[in-house]
Amino acid sequence: MIRSLLLVVVAVTPLAHLQAQLFQPTDTIRWSGELGFSRYGQRHFTGQNPSAGCAIYYRVSDAKEVTGLEIHDVQGTVIRQIRLKPKPGLNVVYWDLRKSPPLSEDGKPTARFGPAVEAGTYLVVLKLKESRLQQPARVIADPELPEGLLSAELEEFERKQLP
Repeated sequence: MIRSLLLVVVAVTPLAHLQAQLFQPTDTIRWSGELGFSRYGQRHFTGQNPSAGCAIYYRVSDAKEVTGLEIHDVQGTVIRQIRLKPKPGLNVVYWDLRKSPPLSEDGKPTARFGPAVEAGTYLVVLKLKESRLQQPARVIADPELPEGLLSAELEEFERKQLP
């Protein structure tokens, strides 16, 4: 009988010096029907769906160091600010693939939800007291749906949001 032993030694000392880490999000698919209240199929076919949106993981050693999280478009414009409740260790927050809702003149949101983002690459920025960490996040259109139909769904949803 042959027995083998695999011993893996990991040096964690370098990680102890890091105040924070922002991990690169996996590619996120903007599924058809995710925006509106349309549902396809029959009710008795159910299953566990993954969380909607883009999962953003970050690690902090001191929660007081974190000042915010922003999503930027390719021009560098902030399109969404996400509130965080960080705690020491690994944290996750979900971006719902939307921009911030438009604001009225008095600074209040004019809609419950902001417009959905289109497929493309965005920049996730974790703001700390002394620095900023950033990672790209890619949003992919529903591969089962022609691009024109997803754009039509986005436009229809945004029309329904107008006052």
